[in-house]
Amino acid sequence: LFDTLDSMSSLRSALDELRAEDLRSLSNEALAGHLDEIERAGRVLEAERGRGVAELERRKVYAADGHLSAAAWLAHRQGMSSSVAEGRVRRARALEAMPAVARAFGEGEVSESAVQVLASAQEVAPEAFARSEPALLEAARTMGIGELRRMTGTWRIAADSLRAMEDEDRRHERRRLDVCPDPHDMTRVHGELDAEDGQGLITAIRAQMDAETRSASGAAGSSS
Repeated sequence: LFDTLDSMSSLRSALDELRAEDLRSLSNEALAGHLDEIERAGRVLEAERGRGVAELERRKVYAADGHLSAAAWLAHRQGMSSSVAEGRVRRARALEAMPAVARAFGEGEVSESAVQVLASAQEVAPEAFARSEPALLEAARTMGIGELRRMTGTWRIAADSLRAMEDEDRRHERRRLDVCPDPHDMTRVHGELDAEDGQGLITAIRAQMDAETRSASGAAGSSS
């Protein structure tokens, strides 16, 4: 207990020192390094949160306060939304099922986004994931998130081709894009696209916005 109290006291002291630092005095390189260290520390803290949430759920501590789940306890006690609380409980469970990934996350070696991608793969085929965890973890260390998603998608098809195809069919069925004018001379856009189509739409919109910006700049230059 005293060790835990000492550790938390040291953490608070370190955070106080961090908040007191004058960021405006840092060089660009030092500021970038500062943010890198904060990211790594955040990963370590999130991994520790996962350990704590998993232990809380294992002991059913939430029941003592009349809550039906660890997520409900987190939402009430720490003032977060139900969706955020449920996400943290799911990640805590996933990390318990991915010991190598959990260790790497606790060392700050992989991001929260990478952990989420790996957790989704683990849920699809737990036994196959256990066999492939070292290779998948190495991919998470070295690949960008987009590349990691594509790689784990390929892995999922090999590990569980039927479920992967069913998931792909469900995503395909959910795709839609509604574009219509509204009464205020504006255009209303609402839809749901898969990652590839969504990126294509974003690219097209950005290209159009860039073209309009260049056109407006050219017109302003001509008038001057």
